[in-house]
Amino acid sequence: MNTKDPIRVETLIDTIARPEQVALIFAGRRWSYGELRAESERRAAVLAALQLPAGSVVATAATVTDDLILAFLACCRAGLVLLPLSPRLTSPELQQLAELAQPSLMLTTAGLPHPPLLAPLVRPLALPNETSSGSYGGRRLSRSPVNVEAPAAIRATSGTTGSHPKLVVMPHRQLTWRRGTWAWWETPAGVYYLPLPHHLAVLDICQVFAIGATLVISHATTPERWEAEMAAHAVTAFWGVPTQIHLLAQAQQPVPANLRLTALRSSAAPIPS
Repeated sequence: MNTKDPIRVETLIDTIARPEQVALIFAGRRWSYGELRAESERRAAVLAALQLPAGSVVATAATVTDDLILAFLACCRAGLVLLPLSPRLTSPELQQLAELAQPSLMLTTAGLPHPPLLAPLVRPLALPNETSSGSYGGRRLSRSPVNVEAPAAIRATSGTTGSHPKLVVMPHRQLTWRRGTWAWWETPAGVYYLPLPHHLAVLDICQVFAIGATLVISHATTPERWEAEMAAHAVTAFWGVPTQIHLLAQAQQPVPANLRLTALRSSAAPIPS
């Protein structure tokens, strides 16, 4: 397969040359690419058992965790479309987005907003097996024809108007385009640190998986914690917003001697000079 050919999201982890390579680290749990593939296949089988029509929208209001990333990969495998929503939304705001997107399923965890009006079905974000015997274990998904133009996710945004929400459909091709287009700081051996628990960051992970790198997700909020965690995981690239980068630059504590950071990447807004 040509590295510049458009591919689907789930294929990013299916075609990795070394399945034992660490793909994801969160809260002390390390996932190899092989483990991500196996677990996302299991969760996709749980979704497939619900017999939702292809292209159905699956909503969630979770922050970025390994469970959210696995839910996203599972949706892609099952031919479903993830709608990540902010956990800060009010019930009226959720209702408005539900009327626009018409989700068929809501994935949630304790404490997350999930009004019954949002979806006719509610399931745990971790998508456990329905029975204690693990009746979905080993179940094979019926593979539909590969379609890189099919929707993989939907972003809810108010755009520049700040008023009426809009839905932006994101096909698989749009989320996997970085494959084969590495920048100077993007190496397969790289370790990327993402202290952005924002719900939309789940879509950014495709850029890390596209180059076979490792992603460290953190909910830490201080430069001291960021530097300590980056040193512990041999992080080479910090991926944050301008405010976080300024906090790092202005931090007063000594830089850990074993810090291997070589690149800072900003998103969401320009970095002021």
